[in-house]
Formats: sequence, C-alpha cells, structure tokens
Amino acid sequence: MTLLEIENIMRKNNIIYSVVTNLDNGLVETIGNTKDLIEDDLVTQLFGDFTKIKALNDSLEGQIMPQIWSQGVVRCIVCKPNSNIIIGLLYNENRSPLESIDFIEEINDVLLKNW
Repeated sequence: MTLLEIENIMRKNNIIYSVVTNLDNGLVETIGNTKDLIEDDLVTQLFGDFTKIKALNDSLEGQIMPQIWSQGVVRCIVCKPNSNIIIGLLYNENRSPLESIDFIEEINDVLLKNW
C-alpha cells in the first residue's frame, strides 16, 4: 500500500494524521498535520521516536488488532497489516461508542485488505 492510498483512506474517513512505520528499516512516514488534532500528545507518546515505536510494537504482541488509544476526543487507531509495519491513524472523534467501533473495524479491514 502506498502513502497515496493511505491518504485517500484518510480523506474519505476524515482522518487527520497518520504515521506509517517500518520496524525493519526504521523508516517513519507521516501524512497530515498534527495541528488539526484537538490534542496531539498521542503522536509523541506513541510515535515520538524509534524507542517509543519499538515499545508500542512490544505492547501489541498478542493483542487483538486494531488497538485504540484515546486522549480526550482524539483517537488513534493502531493497525499492524504486516509484522514489520505499524500504522497509526489519528482523528477527532464525534461518533457514538457503537459507531466508533464499527468505524475502527472498517478502517482496519480496508488496510488489511489492501496491504
């Protein structure tokens, strides 16, 4: 999946910012602007440097995917479409809890299907 394809998913789903990390080569690519998030601390906490990204990866071991992190109304969907790839998709949430669960599962399915 290319960054352009991820950007299209973001645009269709009002996702503000994404981080795509490759654990094998340390490449971290971003799309969007964190200033459009109501709070941007999740970006730093989860993806601030490669040590934090490795810690995030370790925390995902054995977990049901995708995983969700929240800070106020900001959500981060964390997906692992491949063993060496972590994707974080951040947005300002305005859905009900049930709508949010459906949305998160749909986004994860699209990423897995197209990876």
